[in-house]
Amino acid sequence: MEKILFIVPPHLKFDSFINPAFNARAVHKNGKYYGSVLTDMPLSVLALSAYVKKYIKVETRLIDFNIALNSVENFAFSSFGAFFENVLQSWKEYAPTIIGISALFTPSYQNALQIARCCRAIFPKAIIIGGGAVPTNMYNDIYRDSQDFDALCYGEGEKPLLNLLKADNKSQYFQQSPSWITREKLNTKYKFEFDFIANLDEIPFLDYDISNSDEYALNPAITAYNGGVNEKSKNFHIMTSRGCPHRCSFCSSHTVHGRAMRYYSVDRVKEDFTRLKEQYGARTFIFQDDHLMGDKKRALKIINLLPELGVEVVFQNSLALYALDRNMLEAIRNAGVRQLVLSVESGSDRVLKEV
Repeated sequence: MEKILFIVPPHLKFDSFINPAFNARAVHKNGKYYGSVLTDMPLSVLALSAYVKKYIKVETRLIDFNIALNSVENFAFSSFGAFFENVLQSWKEYAPTIIGISALFTPSYQNALQIARCCRAIFPKAIIIGGGAVPTNMYNDIYRDSQDFDALCYGEGEKPLLNLLKADNKSQYFQQSPSWITREKLNTKYKFEFDFIANLDEIPFLDYDISNSDEYALNPAITAYNGGVNEKSKNFHIMTSRGCPHRCSFCSSHTVHGRAMRYYSVDRVKEDFTRLKEQYGARTFIFQDDHLMGDKKRALKIINLLPELGVEVVFQNSLALYALDRNMLEAIRNAGVRQLVLSVESGSDRVLKEV
């Protein structure tokens, strides 16, 4: 049976953690200030784990180094690399056959490379793969700077990972699949392709069990709210859609999820909300949809589900101003939301497309 170890690198650079800027969010521990670590639940990893387990017998584990950093009271390491090695050494007995490093943000770029280097030394027989926005957009850089990755996933990973697990000859599969980027393909100007799940209801209830939800309570999205949200409540990140049709010059979401909107059905969303409340004791839902208002009528139905559940709600990625008419605002208020994050939008095409 395959044993997968999913790893999420820290979402900030080492120097930003050790020496936070005067205007950066920081935490105070044992007389020293450390950079605040973003602790969002890694929903992509939880979806990957749930999806492959639906079709094949596989064991999955998760190391989220953002959580690991938060739990350290006195950081006594000279580098993130030394810290990564120290943590990963304790996983030798697990002996993963596949290691998947999920990197979403560019500040985690060097961290992902250092983790891969440690994994190659500690788990020499494991297949090391990368996924997320960083590998999808920076694969040339990664293969230039690292010799430790066997392949990088192009776009979403559920179907490519499942097919990898099913493959008898994994090296051959990497070379044949247009959804996996290899060093050899770069030299042939290979055209990589997404392999999306069209109906998101095919993804089972996310595998929250491989994470410890209590460790994600101190989330910047929560602490940024000055009132109305209990920081110590059981917070669960959720994502009810993928994709975004807009062409904002500053956003790379479409490079991973595409421009076409794809959704979980409202019935499925209700089922997941109820399960999170009843089985896991969820008290706060943190929406992480890139474009929750992609289907305004659907969004209104989802928001109208919330009052009966009695949970607090945070829209972490902001809401589209054009969708906030009176009916929507009344529904949001009825759901108990008293503070909204609203993105500043421009009426200038030049600003939207060029700046």
